[in-house]
Amino acid sequence: TLTEDKLGTALAEIRTDADLAAAIVERVRSYAKGARSERVSSEVSELVNKAVREFKRQSGERVEVKLTQAQPVHVIVNPLEFELVIINLLRNAAQALQELGVSNPKVDLTIRRSDNSAMITIEDNGHIEKETIAKLSEPTNSTKADGLGLGLQIVRSIIENHGGKISFSQATSGGLRVEIRLPVQEETK
Repeated sequence: TLTEDKLGTALAEIRTDADLAAAIVERVRSYAKGARSERVSSEVSELVNKAVREFKRQSGERVEVKLTQAQPVHVIVNPLEFELVIINLLRNAAQALQELGVSNPKVDLTIRRSDNSAMITIEDNGHIEKETIAKLSEPTNSTKADGLGLGLQIVRSIIENHGGKISFSQATSGGLRVEIRLPVQEETK
């Protein structure tokens, strides 16, 4: 039987998920209308850590996620949108690793500054063919049998609407490497 505490915790999680879903729907509607999102100065690792926690909560910790950051990097972003990008990419990696039957699924997230860009790199330890990588950049193309190919298109749109770029390549391990570049927030003196 459910105790009142467990029921309260479950209801709180449902409410949090419902609020997040409502925020996502609202953002998608805004994009459809061409509205510009509200953006604030944010430290990249704080947003990435929050996204990783949410991903782990949703996925049940089936994938090891390692985050490495050399120094704090600030960007001007809509925090919800940026977190959704990271969650979507982590979810894609986890699904691919599961489909491949990788026994010890891992995703490495690296944050660094390169000139005037914040670089966020996401690499998994799966295996991806170069032909498949080329298809990832095509609109509405999916590597999943039941996919519509909209997830990466939405990710790309969010990144580009923030003045950034996203690219896909093969990691040295043979898995997928996703690289996001966003303009850094310059320090005011």
